[in-house]
Amino acid sequence: MTDHSAMQETPEPAEPAEPPEPAEPPPSRLLLYVTGAFLALFALLWVVLCFRVLTSSTKVTLSDAVVTTAGFIGTTVATGTASVLGITIKGASDSTAHSGKSFAQATADALADSRMTVAGVLTYLCVGLAVLATWLVKGDIAPDLFKAFGLTVLGWAGGAFGAVFKAGAPSS
Repeated sequence: MTDHSAMQETPEPAEPAEPPEPAEPPPSRLLLYVTGAFLALFALLWVVLCFRVLTSSTKVTLSDAVVTTAGFIGTTVATGTASVLGITIKGASDSTAHSGKSFAQATADALADSRMTVAGVLTYLCVGLAVLATWLVKGDIAPDLFKAFGLTVLGWAGGAFGAVFKAGAPSS
């Protein structure tokens, strides 16, 4: 006689379930480095230009290459941060209606996972305010590029202001 109790099959352990795919894959580390370097280049270039204007007593002239590069980099950072900030604000606005959170809390929650977005927005704001202040203090010797960028920063900040303080919006 054979003992069948010792020959019972043991069930194979179930394979662990794979976690669901995230809705959007996080940016690669390399992309974050490139973005950080671009932001650093933007800040460095404009800080050097502000220093040059602030320490000069005569009209500052810039080469076409500097004007084109500074304008391109400034515009790229402005449009990138404005679009991401606008999307974030819109998402936070939609979120407040469903979650009961305040607008400020919903915006903070949306930005919590994106340090690079916060860094980009704050870098653009700080550099832009420095350029604006330089133009206001030394407008007679600052190149026209400072006027153009200073006014662009005001428009960018006005857009952010308008997105938060819109007519008919409940106060948070």
